[in-house]
Amino acid sequence: MRKTARPVVWEGVEVDYERLYFAYRADGQDWCWLPGPLDDSILSDEAGPPGNPNFTGAFVGMCCQDVAGTRRPADFDYFEYQERSYRATIP
Repeated sequence: MRKTARPVVWEGVEVDYERLYFAYRADGQDWCWLPGPLDDSILSDEAGPPGNPNFTGAFVGMCCQDVAGTRRPADFDYFEYQERSYRATIP
């Protein structure tokens, strides 16, 4: 049972090698794909000095920043990752 009557919004991302495709949908509605693709070839976890071997790959996950300072929570019920072996065919 939900504690509040806040709307449910689903978020999705297709990671296709160096391309990212983002989408969202209201509960029970069709997916709405955002304009893209976005370049993810520059995403990495490199944190050390240049020249040192420190790259372990790009990551996909959930996060939220309250850049407006509203002190309101963003609740995520779950996160699911599914690897696939085909290239995306996003509209």
